Amino acid sequence: CEKATAAAIVALTSTIVFFTVWMATGSYWKSLLLLISFAYSTSAWSTASRGLWSHGPSMLLISAIVFVLLYSRQEHKPKLIPYVGILTALAYIARPTNSVIVLLLSVYIFFCYRDQFIRFILTGLCIALLFACFNKLLYGIIILPYYVPFGINRELLSPWLLKLALINPDMTEALWGNLIS
Repeated sequence: CEKATAAAIVALTSTIVFFTVWMATGSYWKSLLLLISFAYSTSAWSTASRGLWSHGPSMLLISAIVFVLLYSRQEHKPKLIPYVGILTALAYIARPTNSVIVLLLSVYIFFCYRDQFIRFILTGLCIALLFACFNKLLYGIIILPYYVPFGINRELLSPWLLKLALINPDMTEALWGNLIS
């Protein structure tokens, strides 16, 4: 059941990627080529479709965000932007490393859809509030340790930065590890 669910998530992600490219280019063949590249040249089928890790839902939500943003822009429907707020919050819940995408999307929405920015934030906050209530009811805490920055460099950061959770102290260490290894 787990593998079937993971495969279904990746299949749905691939479908969204196909239609996003088709909408952007208008070319069926370019869409098909990118779909095949996405499915077989990335870790989508080899890893994300094999188990229910956070990668699959993260890819699904990010591809849905890109689709809704492109559709909203092409069809001149800025009222769809609050749905992007919901998808963005869910993407963060699925995988906290999507916080970079949350930040970049927030900046993009602020500059390109300023009249919808408050709605974008409010819909995202509604999802975050539901998530916090769920955690409080189920686990007794609002934010699980998985979502809180931690690591050996924690004492080097200022306390207000840690409270705002704007940066993960392990990010620098992880970056250097990836650059060197």
